[in-house]
Amino acid sequence: MTGHEQALAWFTAEHPVLLAAVDHAAATGFDTHTWQLTLTQWTFRHWQGHWHGQIAAGRATVAAAQRLADPVTQAHAHRNLATAYVRLSRFDDAHTELRHALDQDRRAGDAWVPVHAATLRRRMPINIGVCANNADGR
Repeated sequence: MTGHEQALAWFTAEHPVLLAAVDHAAATGFDTHTWQLTLTQWTFRHWQGHWHGQIAAGRATVAAAQRLADPVTQAHAHRNLATAYVRLSRFDDAHTELRHALDQDRRAGDAWVPVHAATLRRRMPINIGVCANNADGR
């Protein structure tokens, strides 16, 4: 692969297969693969506005991270899931996910918890405003 356009074309063509790979990894107990596959696809879905796919993969990732008992991965998964919920104007769900993320950050002993909390409080109204101006959540 060379270049952004070629990579984008590949991700676009293979997106259904990549979603199926996440589902298969989750269904067969490959928890580390589940969160890693989701993480590697996050930027593509974010750029393309594939929020429903991100939610499906994000839920699988949260469950996989819980089975792994990995609070750092759980926090990251909850934050990514919250982003997708915000983009679809599902603010209550996003708020719940962000609280879970902060709880997992605390559990992991993350010294940056106050910074994470302040950043989330600052960003939430901005994201709500962006979504309110874009009916499709993009």
